[in-house]
Amino acid sequence: MVVKNPERGEQDLSNREAHSWPPTSIPALGKQAQGPPYARLRVARNGRHAELRPERRAASATRRGGGIRSAIMGFSRASKRRLKRLLAGVDRREKTVFVTLTFPRSGPQDPDVCHALMRKWDKRIVRNFSKFGLLWRRAWQVRGTPHYHLVAWPPKGVEVEQFLDCMRREWVDVAGDGSGWFRAHGFRGEPVECLERVGGYLCRREKVLGRGRPWSTFRHGLIPIRYEHAKLDRSQYLKIRRVLGRLSRPFGGRDRRPKRVRSIEARMHAYVSHRELSKLLALLGVSTT
Repeated sequence: MVVKNPERGEQDLSNREAHSWPPTSIPALGKQAQGPPYARLRVARNGRHAELRPERRAASATRRGGGIRSAIMGFSRASKRRLKRLLAGVDRREKTVFVTLTFPRSGPQDPDVCHALMRKWDKRIVRNFSKFGLLWRRAWQVRGTPHYHLVAWPPKGVEVEQFLDCMRREWVDVAGDGSGWFRAHGFRGEPVECLERVGGYLCRREKVLGRGRPWSTFRHGLIPIRYEHAKLDRSQYLKIRRVLGRLSRPFGGRDRRPKRVRSIEARMHAYVSHRELSKLLALLGVSTT
């Protein structure tokens, strides 16, 4: 339909509905992008993380690094962001346990000695079973002694209860002082039902700041994180980027909704379930590998 306007002349209103939001349907964009891709999409299989990365970086991007690094103090926002992205990409179908290791009141106060005991305990678990993925988070108590929160993924064929019993027995043997308080409160382990709640607990604000790395992983390659990849052209990239900004939800329940990235050349991270993202990719005709 064509409408005549004395100021703007003739206007075609037949395609006005196609540019409105939200659209009634998103047309399929065909097969996989041919030739050099404009952007790449990385989706966590059975997880809640997606990364959209353009091939061309912004001209204002600068390289960081260099110089002598100072001692790590506290838990920075960037470190929390990396921890959440790692947990968001974990496969939810895998068995997961959450463990807390506490040292006795008469135990060591030096964080290096405490970390050495934790490493010794980890080696004993590996000898009893086999290698497994583990993420540790060091938190500081009011009395000035660190304790550890661990997220572990048992090896294939090992029951959760058997895995936790071995952990408890070895921890009492490695760090125990023979007191009843340590036997009752030194070890706590349970299977994980909601990984988002665990992520929110591990990224909570600390009241006591200590020296040293706040978190890291052992045998990172054994953590069940599997990503699917897709190549996008410019049209696919812009549509997926717009929809991801609306589907993304906070991970862990303790951070705000991520702010919009103004530059379309910047990398984008979103916390979206694999099921919702699979429906979106199927609607747009994008295949993953």
